[in-house]
Amino acid sequence: MEKVRLDDLSVSEEVLNETRRGSTVRREVGLGNANTPEDVAMLCLLMEQYELKGTDFPEIGDKTLISKILNGSRSLTKGHIKN
Repeated sequence: MEKVRLDDLSVSEEVLNETRRGSTVRREVGLGNANTPEDVAMLCLLMEQYELKGTDFPEIGDKTLISKILNGSRSLTKGHIKN
């Protein structure tokens, strides 16, 4: 499978707005919890839409870090988000 750069991913403004609002997108990506941080919900959405894995985000870190971010034991930093 070809690696996908985060720069190449696009999310419509509508999806971004829904993510900011919360529950609709979170339910669609299987998060269902309104307390899930927006950045984690967006990461899950990107992973689902583009069939990505934890290893597809070298800009953020290795697959272990991605897993920790998704399960809530670590947070995305400003540096992760800017990359």
